[in-house]
Amino acid sequence: MNQIDLNKRAAIVTGGAQGIGLAIVKRMLTSGASVRIWDRDQKMLQQTLSGLSGPVSGDAVDVADEKSVAQGTAAAAAALGKERMRRGGLELASAEPEFSLDRAGHVRSLRVPEQTESHRL
Repeated sequence: MNQIDLNKRAAIVTGGAQGIGLAIVKRMLTSGASVRIWDRDQKMLQQTLSGLSGPVSGDAVDVADEKSVAQGTAAAAAALGKERMRRGGLELASAEPEFSLDRAGHVRSLRVPEQTESHRL
């Protein structure tokens, strides 16, 4: 497997306690990133965290709940410091991004205050 250089990078992985999300977490850790896992299942999250090593931590976050996302973002920013956070193709340069939800309650878009454009998730 080729090595991706993610040194000095930080990531938030949603649904990272199992399955594809966990595979992404492991790959990012192997590649040098600091990782924050968001998962709705607190028990599964704790089991996953206890089995991982390296710069990894997590929060019980429901991405369909605006308040939960705001709390998770604040906790991630505090834990990851001033490092840049990355989720998929989206880099968050601020600890207080603005986001909107669709009618089903899912995060639809994010806007980082230091940037001028919105990024679709």
